Amino acid sequence: MRLKKWIGGFICLFMFLTSNILAAPQLSNNAQVSVLTQEKGSEIYALWGHTAIRIKDDSLGIDHIFNYGIFDFSSPNFAWRFVNGETDYILGINNLNDVWMEGVIRNLDLTEQTLNLTAGEKQRLWDSLMENARPENRTYRYSFAFDNCATRPLSMIEKSLDYPLVFSDTTATGGTLRSIVHETTSDYPWLKLGINTVFGSRFDQPVTFREQFFHPSYLKKALNEAYVTDSLTGQKRMLVSKSVLLLQHDDTVENDEASYPAPGWFFYPIGALILLLTLFRGLRKGKLCVGVDVVLYLLFGIAGCILYFLAFVSTHPGMYPNGLLLVFEPLQLIYALALLVRPWRKKVLLFNWVNAIMTFAFILSAPFVTQIYPIEILFLGMVSLIRSIMWIKIRRFCCEK
Repeated sequence: MRLKKWIGGFICLFMFLTSNILAAPQLSNNAQVSVLTQEKGSEIYALWGHTAIRIKDDSLGIDHIFNYGIFDFSSPNFAWRFVNGETDYILGINNLNDVWMEGVIRNLDLTEQTLNLTAGEKQRLWDSLMENARPENRTYRYSFAFDNCATRPLSMIEKSLDYPLVFSDTTATGGTLRSIVHETTSDYPWLKLGINTVFGSRFDQPVTFREQFFHPSYLKKALNEAYVTDSLTGQKRMLVSKSVLLLQHDDTVENDEASYPAPGWFFYPIGALILLLTLFRGLRKGKLCVGVDVVLYLLFGIAGCILYFLAFVSTHPGMYPNGLLLVFEPLQLIYALALLVRPWRKKVLLFNWVNAIMTFAFILSAPFVTQIYPIEILFLGMVSLIRSIMWIKIRRFCCEK
C-alpha cells in the first residue's frame, strides 16, 4: 500500500515538473513582437503574400517566427483532401534566416512591423502561440479567403490585447474578393481565367472591412493605422511602433508567365473556326461533322465535372452558386462519348435541346447577375449555343446518308 502511494506521488511530481518544462518560458522586458509580411511572390501559392508573427527575446535566446501557412504533403490522402476542400494547414515555427533566404531566392518584399505591446500582452501572445504550436493543436482548416495565414495571426494578436483593437478607417474599399484577388494576377492570364471560372458569385459580393484582411497587403496597411485605447485612462496607443522594409522585390526580374499567350489567343481563333464550319456546313450543306462535337463537348464535359464537384461535393467556400454551371456540365461528357458509337448518335441529339436552353439562359442572364464571367467563356458559350441550334435545325451527320 505504501509502495503504491510512493509510486502515485512520484507520478504526480513527474507530471508537475514536466508541465513546467513544456510550458512557454517567461519573456523578459526586452522581448520584441513583430508582424512579418511577404509580398510580390511569383509562385502561385505565394502570389498573394504571407503573414507571420515574430517573437524575439535575446536574453532567452528566442527568435521564433510563427507561420500558419504550412501544409504536409505526406499526410494521408493529401491530394484528395486538398481537392475536396479539406485543406488542413499547420502552424509551424521558423527562424529569420529561413524567412530571409526564402525572400532572397523568391524575390519577395519582406516588411517587419514592430508591435507596441505591454509586457502582459507579449506574454499572453507568446503563451497562446506556443500552446497553439503543440502537435495536438497546430492543425486548422485553411480557407483561402476566409481563414488563412493572414487572418489567423490577426486573431491571435487581438486575443492577447488588454483592450479591443480599433482600426482608424473601417470603410471597405468598395471592391470584392474577386477584385482583390485580381490585383496580383494581371501577369498571370491563365491563372486569372481559372480563378474566374471556379469562383462563384460569393466572390463578387461587396467585401467587408474585415474580409479584406485575407490579403496580407491589406492587413499590413490596416495594422499601421490600428490602435488600442485604455478604457480607464482613455490613452490611445498605436499598435505598430515601427515598420521596416527588410527586403525589397526586384522589379527588373521578369515573370516567365508574362510571356505566355493569353487565353484569348487560343479560344477566339478556335471558336471562330468552329462557328465558320458550323454555319458553312449547316446552312449550305445541311449537315455537320460529328468530330467537332466530340472534341468540343469532351473538353466542356471535363470542365463541367470539375465545376460540379467543386460546387456540390467539395467543402471549398464560395464555389456555389456559379452561373458557369449552365455552360459546363457533366452531361456534355456523356454526349461526346455517345457520339463515338454510331447507333447512339441520333438518340443523343436530344442533348442539344437541353444544352441550347441552358446556354441561352446563361447568356441571357449574364448582364443581370453579380458574378463576373470571363469574356472567353461567354464567347465559348455563344459558340456552343449556335452549334446546338444548328443541330436541332438539320439533324444530319456529315459523311452519313
